Amino acid sequence: MNGHLSRLALAIAFFLALTFSAPAETLAETVSRVLSAEISADGTLNLRVYFPSLKQTREYGLMMQPDGTMRAIYNRSARGEYTIRDGKFAASGDPTPPQHKCNSRTSALMLGPLG
Repeated sequence: MNGHLSRLALAIAFFLALTFSAPAETLAETVSRVLSAEISADGTLNLRVYFPSLKQTREYGLMMQPDGTMRAIYNRSARGEYTIRDGKFAASGDPTPPQHKCNSRTSALMLGPLG
């Protein structure tokens, strides 16, 4: 497994598990769960994520680009309804934009104090 993608999978799982200001009694209802994460032979990171608040499971495919950015290749419901297919938005046909890694300053602003 590619070291960069395995760290990315862990980072995405951690990010999806973060809950900001959720009361303890609603934690189980608000924390998204990564049901599976695997890397295809072509390097696509495939994620299945359950969103309790929406009562919905979605499947994502992300691929690292040569410049180090990530692009969404697909995003679909468990019923196979696509919002992104073949790297393009289903509604418009526009390509998905590259997603950039946050720098440490941006990450600190987003997460706030951790201690």
